[in-house]
Amino acid sequence: MEQQPQPETSPAQGPTEQHDLVTEMEGSWDVRCEYLIDPANPMTAKATEKVETVGPYWTVSRFKSRLGGEPFEGRATLGFDPRQGRWVSTWIGSNDPFLWSFVGDWDESAQTLTMYGKGPSPHGPELVDYVTIERRLGSDERTFEMSFRLPDGSSVPLFRYSYKRRKMASRPKKR
Repeated sequence: MEQQPQPETSPAQGPTEQHDLVTEMEGSWDVRCEYLIDPANPMTAKATEKVETVGPYWTVSRFKSRLGGEPFEGRATLGFDPRQGRWVSTWIGSNDPFLWSFVGDWDESAQTLTMYGKGPSPHGPELVDYVTIERRLGSDERTFEMSFRLPDGSSVPLFRYSYKRRKMASRPKKR
């Protein structure tokens, strides 16, 4: 049996700079939500998100809000996979039986994480391409947007979130 080449980075080598970016998100966040289902009359809501680290590699977040007057919760994972050299994320929500999965890239100069995945179309049963863009506006503020692509290639925004970190007694320590 032929031996496969080993990846350049292995977990035994420890966390990378990308993993530091992941764990910097630890904390509690207040979120202002704008849902663009009807762009002429966007729905707004408030939410909270608690982000916890899972070792030095991952975060798991708990998002809580009300959507259309009903309770809404979700969980996300985020990490950097050194074998792929890409960011990876998942999402599950209380209003949707679909497991969302995304991969993407970090743009250091723009402080932006852009992720790509497929999910159910808001207009039918087929799967369509989705894009999320998270912009870091400093250590205590960020934005998150999600859109999907139509068959003609045009993009339709679904929502925008603005996050502000709650004040903590002490900040998580970097490695």
